[in-house]
Amino acid sequence: MGTTQEARVLVKKAFPDHHQAIERAYDEHPSFRELCQDYRQCSLALARWRQDRDPAPMQRSREYAELLDELANEIRTWFDEVPNDPMPTTRVGGP
Repeated sequence: MGTTQEARVLVKKAFPDHHQAIERAYDEHPSFRELCQDYRQCSLALARWRQDRDPAPMQRSREYAELLDELANEIRTWFDEVPNDPMPTTRVGGP
C-alpha cells in the first residue's frame, strides 16, 4: 500500500465517524491529502520515539504527541467544511 493510501487509512481509523467526509476531502483537496500525509508521518515518528526510554527521546516523544494533536485538530476543522452525509442531489424540472 502506498504512503498516500496508508495516510488515508490511518486518518479514517483515527476518525471513524467521518469516513465520508475524509473520502470527499481527500479526493477533492490536495491540501487535505498533504495534511493526512503529515499526520501519518508524525504518527510514525511518535511511535519510533516512544520505543526509546531515554530522557531526551521522551521529551521528543511529548513534542511529537503535541504535534499529532495539532494535526488532528486541523483535520477536525475539515469536518465542519466537508459534510459527512452524502451531498443531496438536485433534480432539474421539479419533483
